[in-house]
Formats: sequence, structure tokens, C-alpha cells
Amino acid sequence: MQEQSTFITKFINTRWFFLVGIVVTFLVHAPFLNRPPEGNHVWRQAHTLSMARNFYEEGMNPFKPKVDNRRMVEDGVTGSQFPAYEIVVAFVYQVVGEQFWVHRLWSFVLYLLGAFGMYLLFKELFERDLGASLAFWGYLWSPLLFYHGFTALPDILALPASIWGLYFFLKWWKWPTDAKTTTSKSLFFLASLACTTLGGLTKLQFLATGFFIGGLVLVNWNTLKFRQWLSLFFYALVAVGVSLGWYAYAMHLIKTSKLAEFGLEIRPVDTFGEAISILTSNLISDLPEVLLNYAGFVLLLVGIYSYHKKEKKNTSYRWPLLLWILGLAIYHIVELSQMEYHAYYMMPYIPVLLLFVGLGGEYLLEKKWLGILALLLLAQPVLATIRILPNEWMHESKKVPKELYNEDSRQRLIDMVPKGASCIVGIDPSNCIYFYYLNKKGYGISYRNELLTKEPWGQLKIDYYTGSGAEYIYLDDSSVFNRPEIQRNIDHVVGTEGRFIVAKLKKKAKNQNK
Repeated sequence: MQEQSTFITKFINTRWFFLVGIVVTFLVHAPFLNRPPEGNHVWRQAHTLSMARNFYEEGMNPFKPKVDNRRMVEDGVTGSQFPAYEIVVAFVYQVVGEQFWVHRLWSFVLYLLGAFGMYLLFKELFERDLGASLAFWGYLWSPLLFYHGFTALPDILALPASIWGLYFFLKWWKWPTDAKTTTSKSLFFLASLACTTLGGLTKLQFLATGFFIGGLVLVNWNTLKFRQWLSLFFYALVAVGVSLGWYAYAMHLIKTSKLAEFGLEIRPVDTFGEAISILTSNLISDLPEVLLNYAGFVLLLVGIYSYHKKEKKNTSYRWPLLLWILGLAIYHIVELSQMEYHAYYMMPYIPVLLLFVGLGGEYLLEKKWLGILALLLLAQPVLATIRILPNEWMHESKKVPKELYNEDSRQRLIDMVPKGASCIVGIDPSNCIYFYYLNKKGYGISYRNELLTKEPWGQLKIDYYTGSGAEYIYLDDSSVFNRPEIQRNIDHVVGTEGRFIVAKLKKKAKNQNK
């Protein structure tokens, strides 16, 4: 038994453990490398990739994020999260052209950076390699990260940025105050500030690591020197101030353009019953199945027990961890309505959860429960793969119309309309998926009879849009297309593809109403 324990410990602490994890996860993902966006939250992927395409085609100014559902806003500029993820994708497009593999590979690199950052963070906190390696393993096989680590989602950049930000902060924090060499300490401080700010800019909730930092300050306030207080004040001012400043600017862009394509507002729930229902689902489904997978959840429970039993005497991080957890709990309640269908809003919880997962694995090894530990470690990749592949990448339904998903039919639809022509596109509840796949811009239709509703001054939307410059229409509902109110605006049908009808609209005198 002692020999088995030594072998497992040595293997987990070798580069082979990391290499096996990286190679296996890449091989599982590789068949889907050049696939277009699909699966859960495909609308968010389409938003992200259309913004990247617009940077690529219309200018690389990060202060002017643009959407395709532009309506009367000619340039499509509106407020969003800071488009760091999209800018990198657009930059690579400049070199290799627009390819699906670009965003998938970029997300995969960020996914691996997050896993390695999790290893370093655990090691810096608890000064042990074994639990750090297990935290790395848990990151790789979180179903949430296993999926979004291969999709176009800005959160997959914000998460590793926040993890590395906290790791670099701890390196700076633990640096001896009387050390002669201060260059490295300053670099750690600046690296932490840059990463934390980037995380907050990309998604504000990833500033939650600041609760841990605040806990460190509270525990050690009486030992801090003036220079440290000054550094901490500057850190908070920049990380929080720059992030909030960006979102104030984003809200200004939304107000100016009236293009509210991104939900930047706080979204609590309306009733107590709804809150209980969502929280119950989060606890019994999202946490064990999506955030960690069931094997990781077992390690989490063991880790919580282990921490209570063994680590409670370590007061250095007890209160910072509790404050971090409390901050995340407050965030969860404030954004509770988002937690019903958007599990990726829970990504900021991953670092805290994986710290306990690592502790749980250490405890099992210490107790010589080698078979249980080995089974849980092997089960993690299996469970993550089973949870994601059949539902997201191997399912017949791509959550995208087959006419758009299929490359040949998609290209035929694209070629029916000249590039740059303003189009009415629907019926797409997301107001972004159809636009992205068709590579068009214009007026989105999100529900069946929207074109037949009236503007405040009494004009039908179809008449208003054609009078505002719409030149073509894509509709996936023939019953709507054949309505007389629509037909009187049709010049001629350009073509059809499956259920999609494409038509040229009649030219009209420009609208005077706005």
C-alpha cells in the first residue's frame, strides 16, 4: 500500500500527469476544431464572433464594439463588455482570414492557461504540489469549462485573468518587505493589477477575487506599512475604477445608439418562490453536474471536511476565503435570474471550488484511500465528455437552422444578396444567430408578427424599415412572407433555400420619422 501511495503521489506530481490531461482533452476536442458555433448559448457565441468579424472588417478600435442588428444605427456601435477576447480573434483573422478554428483554438489556449493558473494559485496558497495538481485536473474536467473552453465566450478569458491576477497578487503580498531586490516584487504587483483589471473589464463579476484580497487586508491591517496601504489603494482604484469606468461608457453607448444587444444591467428575481426554485436547481444540478461533474463534487465535499478538520488552524487564509465565498454568494443572489439558464455566470466560483477539490484529493491520499481517489480521477474526464459531447457537439440539433449550419446551403443564402446590402433578417429570437451565419447587417426580426406591428406614429415596421434603407429580406416563415402587408414591399423573390425565402425590397422614399 505504501508503494502504491508513493507511486500515485509521484505520478500526480510529474509533468506526465499534466501532459496526459492536456493531450486527452485536446484529442477529445480536436474533431470539432473547425466547426461553426453551435450548441448551448449559441446566440452568445454568435454575438462574440460577429463583433470579432466587425473589428476585422470595419476597424480594430476596441472603443467601438459593433453588432449586426443595427437598425437605424449605421455603424452598429453599442455598449458591451470590454472586447478583449474579440480583438484577439480579429487580429488573428487579419493574418489567416476568418476561420472557425481561430476562436476555438484561442479559447482552448485560455482554458489551458486557466488550468495552469489554478495549479499555481493552489500551490501559492497551501504550498503543496499534490493538491495543486488535482486542482489543475479538476479545472480541465469541469463540464462548464470543458465546453466553453472551446466556444466563443469572453468569460473564458476573464476567468484565467482573475486566477492569474490573484496568484500574482499573492506573490507580491508574500514578498519580504525588507528584501533588497524590489524589481520582481513590482513586476508581480503590475502583473496582478493588469490581469485583475482585464478580468473585470471583460466581465465585472470576476473582480470577486477582490473579496479575498480584502480579507487579507482585514486580517493583516495592523502590520501593514504606509507604502503597502498606498499600493493597495492604487490597486483597488485602478482595478475597480477602470472596470466601472468602462461599463459606464458602455451604458452611455447603449443609451446613445438604443441598441441594447448586451444585458449589462443587474437582474434579480421577482418572487421568493422563483428564487427558491433557481437556487435549488443551482445546488442539486448546476453545481455537481455542470460546474464540477459528480466525481469532482465528491472531492469538493471531502475537501470541505478536510479543510474544517485540518486547515482551520491556518488563520492566514480562513477569513479571506470566507469573505470571498460571501462575496460570491451576494453576487449570486443579485444576479439570480441569470443563474436559471446561464451556468457560465457561475464561472467566478470555479477557483474557490477547485481549491477544496484539491484538498479533498490530498485527504484521500493521506488516508490511503487510493482506489477511491484513482476512480474519481479517472471518472472526471469520462463524466465531462459524456455530459458535453452528446448534448452539444454530437447532437443532431445544432440549435442553428440546418440551412445556415450546412456550409453549402449557407453559402448559397449568402450569395443571394450583395455584400454590404442592408437586410431585414428573421425570425430569430436572438437577433444575432441568423445575422452571423448570413454575414449580413440590418434589421433583426425576433418574433413572428413583429414586422406587422406599428411604430409609435402608426407606421408598420415593414414599411418603416424599407423606408429607412432596408434592401433585402431573409424570412424563414412563408406564412409571414405571404402576408399582404409584406408582399406590397417585395420587388421580387431572389431565391429560396429550405424554409428560407430571400427577396429584393422595393425602393421607397426615405423616412422622415425616427
